Amino acid sequence: MTSEALAQLAGALRRLGAYDIDLQGLLPAWELHRLRLKEVPPWLASQAWVRLLCVGEALPRAEPTLGVEVDALIDVGLLEEVLPGHVVSGLQLYPFRGLAILTDWPSVTLGPPGNEPVMAIGTDSLELCLALAPPEPPGFPEAHLAGLRVLDLCTGSGIAALHALRCGAQEVVAVDISPRAAEIAKVNGFINGLDSKLTIHQGDLFEGIGEVHGVFDLMVANPPFVAVPASASASLYVDGGSDGLAVTRRLVAGACERLEKASRGTLVMIGEFPNLAAEEPRCLSFLASKSAWLAARGLLCRGASPKCCSLCSRACQATCSRA
Repeated sequence: MTSEALAQLAGALRRLGAYDIDLQGLLPAWELHRLRLKEVPPWLASQAWVRLLCVGEALPRAEPTLGVEVDALIDVGLLEEVLPGHVVSGLQLYPFRGLAILTDWPSVTLGPPGNEPVMAIGTDSLELCLALAPPEPPGFPEAHLAGLRVLDLCTGSGIAALHALRCGAQEVVAVDISPRAAEIAKVNGFINGLDSKLTIHQGDLFEGIGEVHGVFDLMVANPPFVAVPASASASLYVDGGSDGLAVTRRLVAGACERLEKASRGTLVMIGEFPNLAAEEPRCLSFLASKSAWLAARGLLCRGASPKCCSLCSRACQATCSRA
C-alpha cells in the first residue's frame, strides 16, 4: 500500500471515529466477531462502521452513516463488494485506547496464498498491553514508559509496540517471523501516526534485529505457546512446538542474555507453562539458570524458586520506574 493510500485510509478511519471509541468491556476480537451471529445489542445498533469493520457484518454500500468513506475504503482495498450493493471488510479493525489496529479476522485460519494470518486481538494481547500501563480515564496523558527504548518480540499486528509508544516510549523496535505480520504492523504504525518512532523487522526473534539496535530498557512479548505435535501443522502465531515452549525457551534465554549485558531492563511477556508440576526441570531450565539474575532484580517470589518467577505487571512496572 502506498503512502498516499495509507494516508487516505487513516483519514477515512479518523472521520468515522475509529480513534475516539473504546469498545465496551474490551471485548476480545473473537467475541466482537461473534456478534454478527446474534441480535445486534443496543450500543452497537447505531454504529454502522463498527458493525462493518469490527464485527464483520456485510452492510449496504449506501448505508447513510458511512457516507463517502465507503468509497475511500474501497479505493484503498479494505472494503470489497461481495453481494450486489453490499460491502464487507477484508481485515478486522480493533479500536484500543486511541489506537486503530488492523488484523486478520479471528475466523481466518489461513492467510492469503503464501502468507500467514495475522493474529486478531485476544485476551493475551490485551493483558500484555494493560501490564505496561494501568487503565486510566479516557484522554489521560500516559507517561508510564517515558523515555524507554522498547523491543517487541512476536509483534503480530504491533498492538503492544504501538501501545508502548502511546505510553511514552522513546522508540520501539518490533519483530515478527511472519512477513505478512511485519507488513500489517507497518500499516498500523502509519495509520496511527507513530511510524516515525517504530522500526519493524521481519525475522526470527533476536536474529531479526542482530546487534544494530543496542540496549533496550524493556522487552515485551506474546510468543506462540500452543503445543502442536510434529505431525500437525498450525499457524505461526499459535505454534509453540511439541510442548508449547519451543519459542518461549529461546525468547527468555535471549532476553536474559541481552538484559544481563545491559545490567538493566525488564522482560514483560505472556506465556503458558503446560503440566508444570510434572515437567518443571525441563520446562524451567532456562529460568533456573538465571535464578541469581532474577533474584538480584527482585523478580523472584520469596520462595526463590524459578517456578515462582513473578514477571507480573506490578514487578515489571516497579523495575521500569527504577531503570
